[in-house]
Amino acid sequence: MKRTAIIMSLLLTVAGCSAGTGSVAGTSSRCTHPSAGVTACVYPDGLYAVRYRDVNQFYWRPAKGDFSVSETFYKTGAPGRAAGAWSGRTISVGDSCVIDDNWLPSVTSPPSNCMDARTGGSRGPTGEEQRSVLAFWRVMTKYVPSAER
Repeated sequence: MKRTAIIMSLLLTVAGCSAGTGSVAGTSSRCTHPSAGVTACVYPDGLYAVRYRDVNQFYWRPAKGDFSVSETFYKTGAPGRAAGAWSGRTISVGDSCVIDDNWLPSVTSPPSNCMDARTGGSRGPTGEEQRSVLAFWRVMTKYVPSAER
């Protein structure tokens, strides 16, 4: 929980700064380098990213009507990620649904399973959770180069 608060504080700081503007997939983004090996970016449509050496973290804050969605992606070779044992991707939907890592990110095919963080049990995601994940992934594919997601 403390790490989440630190990350969110960093994202809010980046969102308010006017650091280097760059172009990503033909759009405007603002990125800064708050410390060695760390890049924090603010993209249009409510997408924020923090990139570390071994992990990329994304947070999407929708304008309205959807749940917020976050993703942590452990890069190949990251400590604790066995080769081929896991996709390295964890997607969480704001209301407690952690998307099953067997879901292949897509803008058309919603996830069919999630783990409910409140109960620890597996369940099917609600329509709102599915819609939020698909909307998040549309924003991701629009602004974040495939090599970074």
